[in-house]
Amino acid sequence: MCITRKEIFIVGRSNAINIAERLGLPSVVVDTARNLYGSASAEIDEVITDMERLKQNYQELMDEARNYLMHSRGLYNSLLNTRRKIMKHSTDIRSKKMRDVSEAAAMARSILHKKVRELDVSAKQPPQNIKTISSSHLSATNKSQTAANNRESAVADRNTSAVKVFSESSSGSDKSKPPKVGDIVHISSLGKKVTVLEVDSSKGEIVVQAGIMKLKLKLTDVQRS
Repeated sequence: MCITRKEIFIVGRSNAINIAERLGLPSVVVDTARNLYGSASAEIDEVITDMERLKQNYQELMDEARNYLMHSRGLYNSLLNTRRKIMKHSTDIRSKKMRDVSEAAAMARSILHKKVRELDVSAKQPPQNIKTISSSHLSATNKSQTAANNRESAVADRNTSAVKVFSESSSGSDKSKPPKVGDIVHISSLGKKVTVLEVDSSKGEIVVQAGIMKLKLKLTDVQRS
């Protein structure tokens, strides 16, 4: 049989009254104690019951708090592990990016050095086509200069012959009049007809239009058409 603290306390009180009676305590005192014990017993029992209930509730709350504490410790440890994993992942990503950047920079430097070496080699070896172009250009320039000199000589010869012919023809006709502005005259040195634009009788010169060119000639160089 299980005996609670309440029952032990009650038995203790009863024994105290009996012991007092055996020790010769006056009966009045003993009877008064028994009366008081009967009236206060219910209140004492209620207090003891409340204390037991509070103790049980306290124990339950302690167990619940202990469970919450263990759970919070587990969450804290899990949070620490997650934080470590995140930091490790960030470090790995940063290291990978640095490696990628270093590899890309090394590759770019290698390509740049290769291009520089190629440019140095090409600069030390002048291309043959430049020499060919220079020779061709020099030859063409010489040919053009020679042709221009030949044309100038031919024109000068024709002008001289035309002056001589016109001088001989005009020597027998002193009464010929100079051309007027707008007249069409023949230039034997050019072998074509031109239009008179200006006449300067005092200087014996005229200005003619030959295609897109304007020429200044002596009166003795022209023939009327």
